[in-house]
Amino acid sequence: MSGRSLTCKGCGWVYFGVSRRFAIEQTHSFAEYYNSLTEYQRKQWYGGRQISLLRNYARCRCGRPNTQFRDSTAAEIQRVYGCTVSSMIYPEEKVI
Repeated sequence: MSGRSLTCKGCGWVYFGVSRRFAIEQTHSFAEYYNSLTEYQRKQWYGGRQISLLRNYARCRCGRPNTQFRDSTAAEIQRVYGCTVSSMIYPEEKVI
């Protein structure tokens, strides 16, 4: 995986870029984990909803699609240093 960071053109939120293939693998991995939990654990930890979906890797928290992203600047990357950064499918990759 590369270290390419992406920034939403609308709200400026910074994400870690990933391939569509990686996002699919992670979605399947979470589904396996989620399905291994008891009903009680699912409800306690995730509100009873499976939350890892491919579309989560393709939309900003403000609702913009991954096509509305650009490469991050050095200043934007510095701003999020030490923070948890979510993943986003590279804008040039088709999501579905």
